Amino acid sequence: MLKNLKSLYRKEYGYFLFIVTIFILFVLVFSGLGYENINVDQFLWYERTERFFSAIKEGRYLDTYQQYHPGVTLMYLIGIGQTSYRIFTGDSSGFSEINYANFGNYNFHTKLYVVIFCLGVLIYSAHIIYKISGKLTISLSFLTITLFESFYVGVLRNLHLDGILSVLIFAAVLCFYYACSKNSFKHFVISGVLAGLGYLTKSVSIFIALFCFITFVYFYRSRKEYRKNLTHGFIVWFLISLVIFFALFPAMWVSPIKIITTIFRDGVIDTGVDGNFNHYLNNTVTQDPGLTFYLKVLGYRVTPVLQFLLFYFLFYLILCFKRKRLKDIDVYLFFLLCFLQYFLLSLFFLKRKRIDI
Repeated sequence: MLKNLKSLYRKEYGYFLFIVTIFILFVLVFSGLGYENINVDQFLWYERTERFFSAIKEGRYLDTYQQYHPGVTLMYLIGIGQTSYRIFTGDSSGFSEINYANFGNYNFHTKLYVVIFCLGVLIYSAHIIYKISGKLTISLSFLTITLFESFYVGVLRNLHLDGILSVLIFAAVLCFYYACSKNSFKHFVISGVLAGLGYLTKSVSIFIALFCFITFVYFYRSRKEYRKNLTHGFIVWFLISLVIFFALFPAMWVSPIKIITTIFRDGVIDTGVDGNFNHYLNNTVTQDPGLTFYLKVLGYRVTPVLQFLLFYFLFYLILCFKRKRLKDIDVYLFFLLCFLQYFLLSLFFLKRKRIDI
């Protein structure tokens, strides 16, 4: 009896802690949303969004291609915010007619749905982490540590692609991992949807396909009894991601080859490789900041808590290798390899790449 009461108390306490944590995180993420954190690209995305929806209404589907990013997911979310602003305020002004008197309200509505989307995907990721680990504390720790990173919260509260991109890449790959490990068709579908939205956000999200392919190969080699189901799941995932990309991007209905080659040429070759952008660090301007640039940037942008956890993880990883406890780190080793692959490709092959375009 006493044992059952203790178990019930722990369960109820866990749910209470979860609700309190979510409430605190909501306050942190949504407070003062309309009156802070404005970046230069924000005004460009307002204009691109209006042109995007005008092209859809007028049947000029090829004109829905606005930029090489391509930024379609962001434009849909901003479009929802613009509609919300008009409904709740009765003001039908376009972006060019917004002034200082109503900009805070307009800014709040257009950011609101971007933040809700990012937070929803993060909470879903925490749910998947709970299903993988079976521990609510790990899931809550993920949410707490992530949303107490001030720079990252600032990125999520921005009208920009990077926040959306980061949550979609992480959630898509995490969900795909869970689908493979549990042979779950439903999660192959969900991961495919997230991957498709990632492709619509920014061209660099093509790494989702690479990471998921690595995951598929890993499970295909280690789970011989599930090879047929894994293959079917991977094909379904791939097809759904493509369907989402095509269905929500009207320009792809008209001239898919032209759009894809333009994205690759303008977004990867011209801007990413040959951009020759300046980098600013410690009052020094340079076009080639060297191999340590990204580590220095992490030192500025990441809190000491996350820095400590990163070094602790690396220490734990080395310890597991030394003691030959590789089964304890399968999940973590996989994500480390994915991160290293992305990091090394960005660092060595796209050394001159401007990360924030």
